[in-house]
Amino acid sequence: MIYKKSEQIGFIFFPAKYSDDWDKIDKNAYMFIGFSDFKYTLLEHVESAYPLIEPETNQVNESFEVCYTNCINKEAWKKIISRIQKIESSDEALKEFLNNFCSWILENLKSADEIVVRGTI
Repeated sequence: MIYKKSEQIGFIFFPAKYSDDWDKIDKNAYMFIGFSDFKYTLLEHVESAYPLIEPETNQVNESFEVCYTNCINKEAWKKIISRIQKIESSDEALKEFLNNFCSWILENLKSADEIVVRGTI
């Protein structure tokens, strides 16, 4: 998904259940957002969900890690989406980008416990 800039470095989003083997998740289920687009439009909203506790390990993740894998649970995504949906903008491309992002997340949360965000940096 592209808002302003097409990039090869960024973030891969994929839905997962807590018991999933991530290497076997359908590759068509992935969404990629370039680093600049993510930083400009989404990062502060995703960061607002932290700290998070991973349900499977009880590990506390204090902050979003741009270079690693971030497991963000369904409840945290609902809060993130709520924040994003409150953004007011006259930029039609931005509104479409955010709407598509929120729709993708909400659709995939119907059958997932979490959306994993993996940085490709």
